[in-house]
Amino acid sequence: MTDETMQVKPEHVDASNQRSRTSSERRAESYPAASAPPVNGRPVPGSSEWTAMRKENHKNVERRRREMINVSLKHLMDVIPGNEKNKSRVIGRAVEHIESLTKERNQLRKDLDHYQAMCARYEREITELKSNGPATPTPTSRSS
Repeated sequence: MTDETMQVKPEHVDASNQRSRTSSERRAESYPAASAPPVNGRPVPGSSEWTAMRKENHKNVERRRREMINVSLKHLMDVIPGNEKNKSRVIGRAVEHIESLTKERNQLRKDLDHYQAMCARYEREITELKSNGPATPTPTSRSS
């Protein structure tokens, strides 16, 4: 036998002896080689340039998210009574303040309902008195 016939080529290896490929290995095989030129000015997926670009984009997105959280917390610090600077305490004070405003709103609604009911009752009484005609004054005794 010659060396050519003794060599086992990968395509002839029994599939049951090969380990399963991971999803990242399958994904990497579906992309062109990392040395391929950029397509439409963008790095090829899977290349080191592509990975670096994704990491940089993620850092920028995360930085903007943190900045928005800090701006919102600063606004809360200005709006909520008290002078807390600790972020978790500011959020706690905001929750307390919102709860107190909710209670106050509910009480004001109850008061409004009560006053509207009183107003409606008085209007009915006025209408009833007007429909009965002019009231005759009752004689009052004057003592001199």
